[in-house]
Amino acid sequence: MKRQTIVRAATLVIIALACAPNANGAGSLVAWGSNEYGQCTVPSGNDFVAITSGCFHNLALRADGSLVVWGINDYGEHNVPGGNDFVAVAAGQAHCVALKEDSSLVAWGWNSEGQCNVPAGNDFVAIASSKGNTNLAIKADRSLVAWGGWGGGIIDVPTGNDFVDVKAGWNHALALRADGTLVAWGMNDYGQCDVPAGNGFVAIEAGGYFNVAIQGDHSLVAWGRNKHGQCDVPAGDDFVAIDSGDALWGDNHWLALRADGSLAAWGLNNYGQCDVQPQGGFVAISSGNYHNVALTPEPATLTLLSAGLGMIWMKRRRKA
Repeated sequence: MKRQTIVRAATLVIIALACAPNANGAGSLVAWGSNEYGQCTVPSGNDFVAITSGCFHNLALRADGSLVVWGINDYGEHNVPGGNDFVAVAAGQAHCVALKEDSSLVAWGWNSEGQCNVPAGNDFVAIASSKGNTNLAIKADRSLVAWGGWGGGIIDVPTGNDFVDVKAGWNHALALRADGTLVAWGMNDYGQCDVPAGNGFVAIEAGGYFNVAIQGDHSLVAWGRNKHGQCDVPAGDDFVAIDSGDALWGDNHWLALRADGSLAAWGLNNYGQCDVQPQGGFVAISSGNYHNVALTPEPATLTLLSAGLGMIWMKRRRKA
């Protein structure tokens, strides 16, 4: 149900109309690529604020702090915990991890490598999961912790208290330090841990056996295995987010978000996962094995501007 509030001040002449995005960034979802397990059959609604993808399932966070999962459910991926106190989400091969308001963690789904045995504590600030069953977290003191994993040294995190982002590949991990430098560890059979030099990096993402980073000028750089052109990054200096769709054997595609809300994708395209949605206006992205999900904000405020002796201001808002 919608309610209108109108404030009048003298006689007016209307000269403009502006539509602003929802103040909390909430919006609706769109997905494309393989839909074998219903992973592209997105839930309805325009109150989603964050998304993440596992191999064949997706996890989304709603504006009220509750969770929803869709796609495959072979290992209890859909058994989301109740409550509306979640603030961040991450998805692995067949499991999910969520960060709560009290800075504690919860996980569910496949637990073959202990990936759902979350560490105790109420001092976590960020989480990441790989499709190789590893989870990583940043603590309030900016140190790293890891659990689960298929070996290769991925859970042997580097020491330090200056980490601002961390991502997990198949059997390696990549982290961004506060000074803009990169560090990687784990298996290095394709050079995925040979990070580029420099201290101008602002965002990172780890793929199966490859990585992409956003540089200070918002261009992309990639390194590691290039079997399907995953390291042949598109040109441009307007990228703001990246995500990797890892196949079970560690090769697939990349999805990137540009500053204008448009998308770019490259790499393996066997299910149309690189055929990006043309409409633009996206604010968040996520990639699974052979599919992608994107979030587009829901216009929520209609404002009428006027000239003359006064103005009319009309705001439409949803009633909870």
